[in-house]
Amino acid sequence: MAQAATGGASWREELRTALTDYILPMVIAVGLMFFGIGMMVVTSLLLIVGAVVGVALGLIVGIIGGLALTFSMAVVRLAFTNLLFGLITMALAGIYLFRGQIMFVILGAITGLLIGWVVRSWSDI
Repeated sequence: MAQAATGGASWREELRTALTDYILPMVIAVGLMFFGIGMMVVTSLLLIVGAVVGVALGLIVGIIGGLALTFSMAVVRLAFTNLLFGLITMALAGIYLFRGQIMFVILGAITGLLIGWVVRSWSDI
């Protein structure tokens, strides 16, 4: 009878030992593995979203800053004709760019630089 009681306690002890020493660490390891994979996916998605948002914000801020600088320089010098001429040129450049005629845009930029260089030199005189 005493041996049956010890045998009964021993299988419970072995079951508890197997659960706490073997099965529970494996369950924790698998859970942590899936948690790590989930964190990796979330982190990579956040990195991708952050890169896209950073590039978009950089482009927006750069374009707005460039336009603001261009307009402020024109207004500071009170060259409203240059501002109007610049707006017309930008509109034409946009039309040519949307049509895919890049050569006209390059030629227009060169012509604009030459006109600006000549006007600047005449205004200095």
